[in-house]
Amino acid sequence: MYTRKMRFAICTIIIIAGLGAKAQKNTANTAIKRGVTAFSYTLGAETDRYNSMSISQLTSMAKDKSQLQRDLNGMTEEVSTRTSGLGINFNLGFTPVNKSTGNLKQNQEIRVGIGFHSAKEAMVSFKNQELDTSIVFCNRNSEVTLEGSYLIKENWGKKFTWYVGLGSTGSASFNNQMIVMNGKYFEQGEHPSAQVRMAENKVVYSALPSINGRVFIPWGIHVNLSEKTSLGLDLRRGLGVQWIPSRKANFINKTGMVGIGLSHTLAR
Repeated sequence: MYTRKMRFAICTIIIIAGLGAKAQKNTANTAIKRGVTAFSYTLGAETDRYNSMSISQLTSMAKDKSQLQRDLNGMTEEVSTRTSGLGINFNLGFTPVNKSTGNLKQNQEIRVGIGFHSAKEAMVSFKNQELDTSIVFCNRNSEVTLEGSYLIKENWGKKFTWYVGLGSTGSASFNNQMIVMNGKYFEQGEHPSAQVRMAENKVVYSALPSINGRVFIPWGIHVNLSEKTSLGLDLRRGLGVQWIPSRKANFINKTGMVGIGLSHTLAR
């Protein structure tokens, strides 16, 4: 026969085990609700337009500015404040939970992800038409970004889904180069990047890495291919800053992207 103490101990163990199982079940439910509920990809063309660009700003990105000294007498300066490239972003989506009901907020999504961005070129050119010559100074770098955004999504009938939100990115540059190209004169409006292929004398120097921050408004519209998968247009527009350690920050007046996006929902 069980003693009173033994019965009390057995009852206590059963109660604790029951509470533990219930807590584990609740934790599992919460984990499901708060876990990844979607993933998405975007491939697009992106641009940055700096507030200003000059030869002094550009050469400050070099590890050794003295390597970039050239004779610029008699030459006309042309400045390009716009850079462009391609980017691909991979995002995970998390659907917020309504604290009062415990249900998922199906019209909202928190996205976090990583992006890889092709080389962008900031350029300042010096030209002399009479001498049929030019010198182009170019800073080239690629970026890897971490980003986050908060989206509000709505359906437009059964075929379309649109969204709008607020997001930000932080990035570090890599493959940093300073390039000086001596070549022939190129006409007004012709992009100096052509000199990369045509330059008679091209020298590549090391450049300093940069840290970049951007805030943006993302929006887009997708066609619903199925109940959980959509394909469509992803856009963003914002501003930012480029900071090089021990150098002056360069402000980005406009940053944007136009891309094709694919989104897949895991939970409804």
